[in-house]
Amino acid sequence: MAALNQADIGRASGNNGMRLSRYLLLIPLIVMLLAGVYLSFRAGADYVLQYRVNTTLDRWQQSGKPVDLPQWQQLLADAETGVLASPNDADLENGLGRLYDFRATSMAESADQRKRFYASAADHYKQVIRLRPAWPYGWMNLTMLIAKAGIFD
Repeated sequence: MAALNQADIGRASGNNGMRLSRYLLLIPLIVMLLAGVYLSFRAGADYVLQYRVNTTLDRWQQSGKPVDLPQWQQLLADAETGVLASPNDADLENGLGRLYDFRATSMAESADQRKRFYASAADHYKQVIRLRPAWPYGWMNLTMLIAKAGIFD
């Protein structure tokens, strides 16, 4: 009887070892799944923010009506928050550049203020070019800004 019990114990411990190894294999898969879900949500949130910045700017430019400073500041704060969360996102940097460009072109109160906003826009466009050098929009926006601002070497 004692020999039978020893055999049963050996089989039971072997099954537990197999179960444990299965669970250990699942842990990295679950971690990778959670990381994929997080990155997907982060990319989706960045895209929604980029879309909101671009459509709001387009609407402001097409309306020709004056824009309230608090509206511009809120959109700027949202865009800056997005860039802090995703510092290597060229689309968000481009949106920041467009915001500063719009402020310099449409909302600046003095020539000095206009220069400061143009300089901020140029910095963001240069960051876009560093992040995505083959993307034509960063180059195009920087070139148009230089022409508007009259910044020639």
